[in-house]
Amino acid sequence: MAFGDGRRPVGQPLKDAQELAGLPPGRWVGLGLAALGLNAGSVVSERELELLSESSGTRTPTGSNASA
Repeated sequence: MAFGDGRRPVGQPLKDAQELAGLPPGRWVGLGLAALGLNAGSVVSERELELLSESSGTRTPTGSNASA
């Protein structure tokens, strides 16, 4: 899901690992971003990525409840 994440030391931010791998930051794209509280083209934060990867479909990348 996030390149550069596989071998980073514990405590190293994902952003730093991706920069060391020579990768640009991830950006949000697609339809429905506004409904999730996201803006097209904005940088994906490490917390948003965590929420997305932990999601069982009931949480949005902003942490709000999708069923609310």
